[in-house]
Amino acid sequence: MEKTRIKAFLENNKVVLGKDFELTGRKSGESNHNFIIEADGEKYVLRVSRKVSRRSRLREEAKALEFLEENGVENIPRKEWFGETEIGAVLIETFIGDEDLENNHFTDQELRKSAELLAEIHSIPIEKYNKFFDTEKDEKDSLREIYATEYKKWSERPYREYLEVVEETDERIEKAYKLQEQLFEDVPDVDVDQRPVHGDLGFNVRRSEDEIFFVDWEYFTAGYPGHDIVYFFEHEGLDEEEREIFLDEYRKHRELDDVFERNRERYRKFLAFNDAVWAAKRIASGEGDRDKMENIFEEKISKLEELHGGLTG
Repeated sequence: MEKTRIKAFLENNKVVLGKDFELTGRKSGESNHNFIIEADGEKYVLRVSRKVSRRSRLREEAKALEFLEENGVENIPRKEWFGETEIGAVLIETFIGDEDLENNHFTDQELRKSAELLAEIHSIPIEKYNKFFDTEKDEKDSLREIYATEYKKWSERPYREYLEVVEETDERIEKAYKLQEQLFEDVPDVDVDQRPVHGDLGFNVRRSEDEIFFVDWEYFTAGYPGHDIVYFFEHEGLDEEEREIFLDEYRKHRELDDVFERNRERYRKFLAFNDAVWAAKRIASGEGDRDKMENIFEEKISKLEELHGGLTG
């Protein structure tokens, strides 16, 4: 979205927004345009969907920030303003952290801080989530049911979309999809906790001096906390030593059930497949940086070969 449109929006909505914001920068994400704006010496982020046709999740993010603030979570953005506007859904939130934490760049202290913050979020009772969002999530749910209803479509949809745009399918993806179907069949029918979870904790960690912050709350929901942790591990590329540092700290603030250890490898397979198909689809449709997408694809295929086996040769 052009800066001129954002400048015009800010100028025309001073009264509605409540502050005289000035546009000072821009940083585009995967789903949203993020514009840096300032008012009264304070920095904010204006978030607006990259695609008008795409269902914006910014309303959900705005509500998530309200909920987390109400429950005393501090190291997150604060919602300043949200509204449906002529340029789509717009969320203005406080700018936090000085820099993004990329994979392989966490110090031990930053891992511990991340673990403590995530454990704090996962410790919020599901009853508070239900009351705030006017829903009826159970405190426990079947792991098999979670995979069947929440996750299976996450694999099926991108695979179908990949088949629609590619001229010739990669046999490694076809083999991986069959293994993915078997993965769903093998999920045990055991109960696991449901708590508030970030839902997309990869490349959404920022730091400022010795503080850690979580951003981009579009996919905040109630779910299984163990999957939130593994998602963070995989998308931040943490090695085994870093994962153990994180888990040692996390367990100081919140217990992890024994299902977590038994399910870690299964969820890693699920994530690796989805990431591989996501990259393959973007390569076939010409989206994004081709070299970057090809590197991601080969990395995830290698991960699937490591976890599953049987994709090559």
